[in-house]
Amino acid sequence: YPEMVFLLGRIGNTREALQIIIEKLDDINQAINFCQEHNDMELWTDLIKQTVDKPECVTLLLKRIGNYVDPRMLIENIQSGCEIKDLKESLVKMMCNYHLQLSVQEACKVITLRNYF
Repeated sequence: YPEMVFLLGRIGNTREALQIIIEKLDDINQAINFCQEHNDMELWTDLIKQTVDKPECVTLLLKRIGNYVDPRMLIENIQSGCEIKDLKESLVKMMCNYHLQLSVQEACKVITLRNYF
């Protein structure tokens, strides 16, 4: 399956490749890396929708997606009553990463505007 994922990704069938990573390889870390590599919001949405019912996956997503997508995408999809291990730690890490990303973007914007005008 890894070869199939590679080939599908190269020919642009990234959603199908992601589905194989999640369903056949059962590797959430690889799925997150794949989404990061392709930087496609639809992939992130698919990843969240396909893994949000697995608490161990939610924990990893909370820790790792803050630099790439708005964390609300994930949080809004978590089902009520879902028990998530290390929830507090994961939320803190996610929010720190997200705020860091926003700060970097804002600083870049200021620098660009200053140099442009």
